[in-house]
Amino acid sequence: MPDSPVIIRGFDPHSAFDWKRFDIGNMSFYAPKYFKMEYRRGLDLSSWVYKDSAIEFRIYFGPDSPNASGIVQRFPSYHKKAAWVNDIYTDLWSYEDESSDYRYVFAARFYIENKPKGDAVTIYLQSTNNDQREFAEKIFSSVKFKPVFH
Repeated sequence: MPDSPVIIRGFDPHSAFDWKRFDIGNMSFYAPKYFKMEYRRGLDLSSWVYKDSAIEFRIYFGPDSPNASGIVQRFPSYHKKAAWVNDIYTDLWSYEDESSDYRYVFAARFYIENKPKGDAVTIYLQSTNNDQREFAEKIFSSVKFKPVFH
């Protein structure tokens, strides 16, 4: 892990008109009320998805949740930074994929155990326009995890 990741703290739900808290599994986050999350079960990975004509929003759970792989690192616009989001070690990355309808990608991989291996949650926000960065960061900054007792 990098020595000095960015620290991102808190989200003020009163700062976002018409947003609500979503509780999914052991995590919660704030997003617009119009997000209707749909559960999708895949062969290797399951996800929660919201999609409309301008945004595709996905949440993946587990150690196999997507990360900033070598494929996305090849995009010239690729940018990655480490952060502590509400005390959870997180990789944040973005890039532009001109071959996709949702060409602007903003993503966060939350390492629930605060180490690069093990349980993780990845959130992708893909958009048809580039002005969604602040929108994505607002959602990412609202993510919280419930304590797990063993």
